[in-house]
Amino acid sequence: MNIRRIGAIAWKEFFHIWHDPRSLVIIFVLPVVQLIMFGYALNMEIQNVPLAVIDFEHSVVSRRVVQAFEGSRFFTVFYAPSHIKNPETLFLNREARAILIIPEDFSQKLVQKREAPVQLLIDASDPNAAVNIYHYCRDVITLANQQLGHSISLPFRVEPSIWFNPDLKSAYFFVPGLLAFLLIMISALLTSVAI
Repeated sequence: MNIRRIGAIAWKEFFHIWHDPRSLVIIFVLPVVQLIMFGYALNMEIQNVPLAVIDFEHSVVSRRVVQAFEGSRFFTVFYAPSHIKNPETLFLNREARAILIIPEDFSQKLVQKREAPVQLLIDASDPNAAVNIYHYCRDVITLANQQLGHSISLPFRVEPSIWFNPDLKSAYFFVPGLLAFLLIMISALLTSVAI
């Protein structure tokens, strides 16, 4: 195709868009509004995770560990009865997505060994959510360790290294993709308006 013809069509489209207020709104206002709306409204972070606590000790120290979870915006903490035989029924009934089990000799181990494990059970029916829940729990345990001056550890240790987005903010990877999607959508919309 002739370059002069392409230039003429491009100039005609530019002239048409520049003198049509509706097209200007579609090009400039609509993508910005949608980007702001979707960028802040769509959030991939998991919040208000129902966390069941089975506390076999009922001591001041175990209560402070539970308070650390209650102070987190990621968890909704409730106490499960300590005489429960199968904790996994809390998962099956969708009452909890994570279970924190504090043993009877928790504070005694903290005094003797300066380290006491707590057990954390996570519903992994959604593997991505389970990984995020584990990271949230580990962060809360780290905070509780700083407050107590002792070492509360989970039965297993996973030390991942997160690069480029250590806070796991979903907007950092979501908004650029959304921007590309909006530009494609606006281009198709402008083509249909021109036709």
